[in-house]
Amino acid sequence: MTDKQAEGERLCILVVEDEASAANPVKAVLEETLGAKVVIAADFKAGLDELVSNKSVDALVLDLYAGNIHEPMFLEGEAIWNHIWSDRFVPIAIHTAAPAFELDPPVPPDNPFIRAFTKGPTSHGELARFLTDLAPFLHEIRKVSSSIDRATSRALRDSSTAIWRATAGNEQARLQLIAATARRRVAALFDEGMSGRPVDSSEQYVYPPIAESLMTGDILRGLSGSPDDPTAYRLVLSPSCDLQMRDGECGLADVLVSNCVSFEEFVKTAPTTRQLNLNKLRERLPSLLTQPHVDGYIVLPAFGNILPCMAADLRRLELISHGEISPSGNGDRKWSRVASIDSPFRELLVWAYLLVAGRPGVPDRDFAGTLGMVAPASGAEE
Repeated sequence: MTDKQAEGERLCILVVEDEASAANPVKAVLEETLGAKVVIAADFKAGLDELVSNKSVDALVLDLYAGNIHEPMFLEGEAIWNHIWSDRFVPIAIHTAAPAFELDPPVPPDNPFIRAFTKGPTSHGELARFLTDLAPFLHEIRKVSSSIDRATSRALRDSSTAIWRATAGNEQARLQLIAATARRRVAALFDEGMSGRPVDSSEQYVYPPIAESLMTGDILRGLSGSPDDPTAYRLVLSPSCDLQMRDGECGLADVLVSNCVSFEEFVKTAPTTRQLNLNKLRERLPSLLTQPHVDGYIVLPAFGNILPCMAADLRRLELISHGEISPSGNGDRKWSRVASIDSPFRELLVWAYLLVAGRPGVPDRDFAGTLGMVAPASGAEE
């Protein structure tokens, strides 16, 4: 490994601290324990400028107040916090002398990449341990950011010539198309990157959901039910196009959903699986789950402690009033959208539902008479 490569693999940590007596010990301990490159910004404006301009910053140690605890203090660090929250997420250790502070938006209590420390004799070591534990994830986040940059570069490189030709003389259309095409191609390039490796089961979910409107494949949970209870969940089957919000209104008054059961109930109930002993089930289950459905069931894998492993029964349907569903997951409505099934698994769900419920209706036919037309004549050789 060359010196340049080694330098490129070092984590870069920005310390925003207006008191040199507090900044220098933090710098020393992070350089010693992580071998990191530590950049100190001695005032909050310089810290925000550095964060905006330096794309190599992997983590941030942020003081919040100008001055010290014995002087009038001003919440100067809030502008940096707002930038991180809305424009560029960077793992952050808040390092302040004030044990109680209020930020808008507030610090989430359970985000693993955000931690608050009160300045004191042991806080430097606590900071170092926190960032040391995060180091593998900081390297991984850096890889993700680099791959996004590469995908964006490739999308613009490959599409710009054709867009310029197609929009000659129409600059407004060119502006719209270059942005829209780049976004679509970046998404497609990441989907392409999934090929050649097994997809983790959690990758079929979008969590938290992104779309403002409900969509086919959204997973709902009744607010009166336990998150661990599969029967508290429903799977949306109504077409996404009918669920789009227009002028604050949805085209559907009621949403078609399927009921869910536990994985154990699916195994006991589905005709294909209930006749198998445990060894046969283990042997056949992987191939069964690659099918669009198993006897009308779609297995939904667990997603951490967000969703239990369960199965949607495409034959047990009900209608839920659209007004009783909270797409954002907030509020006091009866149903909350928890996660969305992403493409191409959403399309597989649609295909499975069509196979189960989309059979065309045909009249009864006289098969006996029809078969008689081709049956061997009496006494003829078979």
